[in-house]
Amino acid sequence: LTAHGLNPDNLVGSIKLGAKSYIPKEKMSEIDLYLKEIFIAQEKGIEKSGNWFAHLKSFFDNRFGTGWQNKDKKFWREFDDTFKVSKDELEKIL
Repeated sequence: LTAHGLNPDNLVGSIKLGAKSYIPKEKMSEIDLYLKEIFIAQEKGIEKSGNWFAHLKSFFDNRFGTGWQNKDKKFWREFDDTFKVSKDELEKIL
């Protein structure tokens, strides 16, 4: 978890520094859902934890504007490869 200001650079920086999730204050009322997914995945030996991003992508798109990920294309490709949960992994979590 992080308390940095909400902008694309802080989002990327926090993930690079090891944040498991980046929950905007506007979504803190839902934090239990994000933490539950992270803890269950870790409990089952699944290190990937990018499902939180799938839930929040539309929020970030609305907040940061169209094409906000273009500045760090390489990072986001690597993020998808490293953190995106596959269907099989998701079934294990659930």
